[in-house]
Amino acid sequence: MVKKTDTILEGRVSYDELPFLTKEVFRNSFFKGSEGVLLIDRKYIRFSDIYWGSTEKNPMRVKGSSPSNINNLATSRKQGIDVEAPRPVVAECDITSASGDVYHYQAENGITRKKADFENSQQDGGDWYDVVSYHDTEGHTAGYNREVFLQLQNDDLPQLVHDEDDLEASVSRLLQSGDIVKEKGAITAFVFEAAPNISTNKRNEVIRRSINNNDVPTKTITWRDGECKTWYSEECIDADDTKVDYFFATHYFQDRIYPVLKQFAETEEVQVISEHIQPKGDSIKDVHRLRDLSDDKWEECRQILEEVSHYMYANDFELPVKRGLWQPQIKDGDDKEDDNHFVVRKPK
Repeated sequence: MVKKTDTILEGRVSYDELPFLTKEVFRNSFFKGSEGVLLIDRKYIRFSDIYWGSTEKNPMRVKGSSPSNINNLATSRKQGIDVEAPRPVVAECDITSASGDVYHYQAENGITRKKADFENSQQDGGDWYDVVSYHDTEGHTAGYNREVFLQLQNDDLPQLVHDEDDLEASVSRLLQSGDIVKEKGAITAFVFEAAPNISTNKRNEVIRRSINNNDVPTKTITWRDGECKTWYSEECIDADDTKVDYFFATHYFQDRIYPVLKQFAETEEVQVISEHIQPKGDSIKDVHRLRDLSDDKWEECRQILEEVSHYMYANDFELPVKRGLWQPQIKDGDDKEDDNHFVVRKPK
């Protein structure tokens, strides 16, 4: 066994030790498996025995490793390899490179780690890898199971968490290969399975973009403000005859009503709006339901503004709001506030 230097942190192992270790050393590094993925072995493999692809990029990443990420990881690994961190993954393969080299392992992730190790002059070294193979399961192809598995791996340190672009790219690959059908339900199922820790809003955005960018047939369509403006300027045949001042997302009614009224105050012109809503699922019935609900919201708004205008007209156009009280928020320094009392501050 190679003796550790003083620069290796407690609980870590040096580069020199890696080839001589046993699996038992990595017993607390748990393999995060998923459907259709078989863990064949965990073993030390030299970098030169792995096919890294022509671009040496993580196949699940749209953006490659940034220099700062590589440098930060290189600094960390110079202080020792964390034996409890998830192991990088290779898949069994039979690949012959353009130069005639034959490979039996293909890198599935760990590319940033490998680049960091090269920064630390480990070109002749290697690492301990989990060797896997992918298989069809009921309702899912091996290709589908691979994409889910590798996206799930991108939730663990030392890797950066996957983002919407990574997930959208996965969907596009699966649609192109035929591993999922061109249906919203199939795309939704994949995104929610492959990205359990990303917010629902972000997952829904991936689904929406995947549908729009891959010509997936749907019964309904959802809009974003920028898309509305692009459609209006480039595709809408009514644009020459119909002026639109504001594209109004009715599902954000309270956030959007103020800008519309502000535009009226600035221009002194009645604002022409085009509304859009966000139906649940791909439901035509829900589109009609939400449009009817929008009518109710506008009528409620009209009634509120009517009451406000009556008050303002009778009270020298003051708002029906009395200001002057604030919650105590400053807890330190010369301006420390008593957290048992309101802060009294007259409006300027």
